[in-house]
Amino acid sequence: MTFTGGEQPSARPPQFPFEQAYRDIPNLAETMHFNGRVYDILGQMATTQAAQHGTEHFWQPARLVRAVVDSKVGGYERVGLLRAVTEYAANAYTAAPTSSQYSDVVSRLADHGLLGKWVEQTYDPTTLEAQLPMRAAAAAERLHAHIGSRSLLVLPLCHGGLLPAIEGTAYYSRMAGRDASMYPIRYSRTKSFDRKPKVRPEELDYLRDAAENRTVVVYDDDTGTGRTVGRTLSYLAEKGVQGDGLVGIVNYDRRSARRRSKQGNWFESF
Repeated sequence: MTFTGGEQPSARPPQFPFEQAYRDIPNLAETMHFNGRVYDILGQMATTQAAQHGTEHFWQPARLVRAVVDSKVGGYERVGLLRAVTEYAANAYTAAPTSSQYSDVVSRLADHGLLGKWVEQTYDPTTLEAQLPMRAAAAAERLHAHIGSRSLLVLPLCHGGLLPAIEGTAYYSRMAGRDASMYPIRYSRTKSFDRKPKVRPEELDYLRDAAENRTVVVYDDDTGTGRTVGRTLSYLAEKGVQGDGLVGIVNYDRRSARRRSKQGNWFESF
């Protein structure tokens, strides 16, 4: 998928969906928990442009990506499917997906037998905190200050890093005036107990090519130790996915929060 850079560095997108949703945090938190199948998700999205009308359907596009990332679809078919679903999800949050995109995603998911795939999402207050629009904007500003204006290949760490990455990358692209591609990868140390990033050989082939002339950004929602992002950066470097440089960033650095707390200055909270 591609984010197109804008012209106004300091301007936020008008009516940015995350800002709309975060006006109703109690309902956003309540709708975060989910147990259902892909066809349940698609059924709700067919009647509402998810993420653009409050909180009721806010999580649904990201759940489609979750389903594909956790699926057994392999080979280069996996790469094509995940790219298409990620592009659709990102458009649902930052633009407006077309009916043809919706139809294409449904067809692809059906062709791979994923309409009946079970999807689970649990309530996570840390993820809610990490997705605050002000944190995504601040992360984008930090990234721009660190690397300047570059074309990016953004690798969200799933599942928590996907939505922060979509929002933060949209801010960065508008600020830098450069495009960004995105491909989610699975690495969940604390929830799924992954020992290393779960990236298949065909995905590594794609990422090496996609990283050419781009800065590779590993994006996660939060960190308490820095190990997850650090290990991912080491893994990608070892596999030759480096592009013009490797960078890691999070929306919510709980290490800094703890330091400020000990000094008597509590961190921002919704």
